[in-house]
Amino acid sequence: MWPEIAKFFQLALGIPRNLTLAEVMSDKPLIWKKIVERKNLKSNSVGSLAQWSFGDFIFGQEWDLLMSTTKLAETGFTEVVDTRAMLLDYFQQYRAAKIIP
Repeated sequence: MWPEIAKFFQLALGIPRNLTLAEVMSDKPLIWKKIVERKNLKSNSVGSLAQWSFGDFIFGQEWDLLMSTTKLAETGFTEVVDTRAMLLDYFQQYRAAKIIP
């Protein structure tokens, strides 16, 4: 999935690093403000774009998560969402709304 996200934003794919989004993004408000101005985006703060600590929780798990959706399907919950397609669709919507470049 990460290669497709990097491609969407026309960025080189980085190497895995042990860091937290909350720390990395803490000093980015001025940089984001310049991006907003340069790309003519809707005025917003970098802190309003994502809950960085939640990202740290989701992406920072050091264990495998295995679960079965068999019981869900057996009780009638058969619809599924393609996470890759959903994320790329949201990114496109945010771009069209001038929230992200």
